[in-house]
Amino acid sequence: MDNPENVFQMFEAHMQSYKGDDPLGEWESYMQWVEENFPENKEYLTTLLEHLMKEFLDKKKYHNDPRFINYCLKFAQYNSDLHQFFEFLYNHGIGTLSSPLYVAWAGHLEGQGELQHASAVLRRGLQNQAEPRELLQQHYRLFQARLTETHLPTQARTSEP
Repeated sequence: MDNPENVFQMFEAHMQSYKGDDPLGEWESYMQWVEENFPENKEYLTTLLEHLMKEFLDKKKYHNDPRFINYCLKFAQYNSDLHQFFEFLYNHGIGTLSSPLYVAWAGHLEGQGELQHASAVLRRGLQNQAEPRELLQQHYRLFQARLTETHLPTQARTSEP
């Protein structure tokens, strides 16, 4: 099997001559192949995800495409400043109608203890009518339940009825 860099050069050559109407579909096939054939090469995967993001950053057609959002969220896993990364996506209009973006963003903020900001992000997603709406509503309800539970006095949580 070729090394990843040689394979990427072949993929780039293929994309330069690609005449179809869904280049993200080509990227998706390639990314799946890479993940199957080079699962341990996280550095290469990160580089590819970065290339993919740069390729589609200015293509508004894909800004709320679930496939693109999925790759953005995968790339986020390798990003050292998630807060800035999510802000970047949102400010570029990427994922503004996508519930998974808001869920991941709020999850990160909640993990950092930024509960008010996490709540605001989830509400922003609901206000923007992100889809699937049920996913966002469910996460918001669960978030509110966790918030209520952590802010109840300890006695109230442990006392028997």
